[in-house]
Amino acid sequence: MSEVLRGQVFTAKVCDNIRYEALSYVWGSISKWERILIQDMTVSVTPSLARALCNLRLPDAPRVLWIDSICINQADIVEKNSQVRLMPLIYERARNVVIWLGEASYDSAVGIHILEYFASSQEPSASPPWMTMPPGLVKRGLEDIMNRDWFRRIWVVQEAALSQIASITCGPYSFSWRSNDCTLVRRFARMIKFAELSPDWQQADLDEINFRPLLELMDLQIGQQLDRSFGDTNRMAPDILDIAYDMRHRSSTDPRDKIFGLAGIVSDTIGGEDLRPDYTMLVRQAYKHLESIIRF
Repeated sequence: MSEVLRGQVFTAKVCDNIRYEALSYVWGSISKWERILIQDMTVSVTPSLARALCNLRLPDAPRVLWIDSICINQADIVEKNSQVRLMPLIYERARNVVIWLGEASYDSAVGIHILEYFASSQEPSASPPWMTMPPGLVKRGLEDIMNRDWFRRIWVVQEAALSQIASITCGPYSFSWRSNDCTLVRRFARMIKFAELSPDWQQADLDEINFRPLLELMDLQIGQQLDRSFGDTNRMAPDILDIAYDMRHRSSTDPRDKIFGLAGIVSDTIGGEDLRPDYTMLVRQAYKHLESIIRF
């Protein structure tokens, strides 16, 4: 990256009335680093973050972003424990969670356009965009977006699930939805499901498009807003074990994050209030901790 990025860092309390956005992204490879300037100090960031910052900066105004790798000293276990426990509140209070998928490819605009149609439509159109474009282009566009690494990571689950507004961004293309409105989120999900059931979808050979990771996130967004009571039936509400099991296919560099990365969305579930990220624990200790709070 030829141009040096410059920024500033300031300290704030979560309870302060500050308008900020929180970044949700994949760190990517740590074998190579880019350098940015923060208050004239050189700070190393991953190439993934450097590209995100280049694309997300505004041309004529400052943009206030909370970014984990910059705002948390990853080498200080005590600070990391403290800040990771605050992350659910940080993402919940952000005015927008910016989901950075990476640089755009030739097909990205099509994928974003179709997802925006699903997110913003009140009901199915007689001529949805995926029916007015060549099927091959639609397939490449949706695969380009849905096969991004972001959809496979564990940490992004709570970051997106706790958001007020979520904005999926790929290069210069983006769309948003009000993720704390369960009616709108449910409609977004149902638009996707209805399209997948359509014979036109099957005929266009779009069956291989995997919306499961996105639908899982929207289900959790709805769950954050609804009472988890299931009435007078004997069915139990999902707990930490159920959610961790459903998310087990998602990846993390640190295996402890398969548990700790869900703390923010299980705090209101049975046993979830006792789950506290602690990176002094070894991997097996973290799983013994999980066992101790599960009700079998």
